[in-house]
Amino acid sequence: MASKRNGALLLVGALLAGLLGAGLYQLFALRFDSGDMYPPYSSFRADPQGAKIFYQSLVALPDVEVVQQLKPMETNDVSGTTALFLGCNSQSFLDDAEEEVVPFIESGGRAVVAFRPVEPRIGKRQPASSTNECSSCATNACDEWSVELEQYTRKELKELDQGIYAFSETDGMYPIQCHSALWFGELGEEWNVLYRYLENPVVIERQWGEGTVVLLADSFIFCNEAMVTDRSTDFLVRLLGSPKRILFDEMHLGVSSQEGVMMLVNRYRMQGVLFALLLLAGLFVWQRSSSFIPRHEDDSDSGNIGTGVRSLDGFTNLLMRHIPQKKLMEAMIQEWKATFRRTPSMQGRMQRLESELKGIDKSKHPVEIHNRLTKVLNERK
Repeated sequence: MASKRNGALLLVGALLAGLLGAGLYQLFALRFDSGDMYPPYSSFRADPQGAKIFYQSLVALPDVEVVQQLKPMETNDVSGTTALFLGCNSQSFLDDAEEEVVPFIESGGRAVVAFRPVEPRIGKRQPASSTNECSSCATNACDEWSVELEQYTRKELKELDQGIYAFSETDGMYPIQCHSALWFGELGEEWNVLYRYLENPVVIERQWGEGTVVLLADSFIFCNEAMVTDRSTDFLVRLLGSPKRILFDEMHLGVSSQEGVMMLVNRYRMQGVLFALLLLAGLFVWQRSSSFIPRHEDDSDSGNIGTGVRSLDGFTNLLMRHIPQKKLMEAMIQEWKATFRRTPSMQGRMQRLESELKGIDKSKHPVEIHNRLTKVLNERK
């Protein structure tokens, strides 16, 4: 009965654990589907702040390979490759770009760098490179790129009041929305201005080595909200160029790929093997908790009197079956003599036992004889 009860409890526990696991899986699936676990402007994110719509639109294009870059970029054979860096921190990105982005551009790639929106400053205007937003290594990075990061103040935006649109320097290009106070100043001669907001450049482009780079002061035009409410198709096509390969870089947002067990399982389609292993583990636990061999019927259930399951009970039962009651004491004495025959300290007791046995009435009950002999043996003389 106890084994059946334990098996039932184990089954209920396994069922509850399975339901809990399914619930957690569904919860994480919903979170990953919406993408709100990822940073803003990530191509994995499906809410208004993400860039998943833009990514999926490019995936549907023929003859173009679209990749979500989760590993460090390679600089070999990058001709015809456009890399998108969306939602970048304005100054820290320029500092870190020396390691991977600049070599990528110089090797023939095209980099589109869109910074995340910056709030207008309170007070007098200062270069954005001197603010907390981008304070490290500002001078070296800006000199390398031949550009100064500036920032509008609230007073300037209120006085100029142009709205949210930036206008193109080229005829035929539609205005684009700009929701950032960031703009580019102190441009070198190599830069071409594509869009201005309040008369200051917000989209610029230049040749760099064998490749090109585009800087945007705002990433809004790439987000899902812009794709639904105000899509700038012509400008997006202009930004991408004519690539054979498009990379959505996620590394600068902190999203990277780490080879784990589940990723390997999904890659090699081993879900069936994993399910079989889990099933075998469950069967092993079940087999350990309940035997497949039918149990013997309990004596108490069948009305029989049990003889006990301990070793002492078994020995007593064996004696009752093979030694008659009249010969029980004689058998015990013989066994006692055989045990202590070679023990010098027991020789005196054995002599007293022999003398006592001669005067005992053997018709008495064995228990009474046993108690009398025990008393004689325990006497100290």
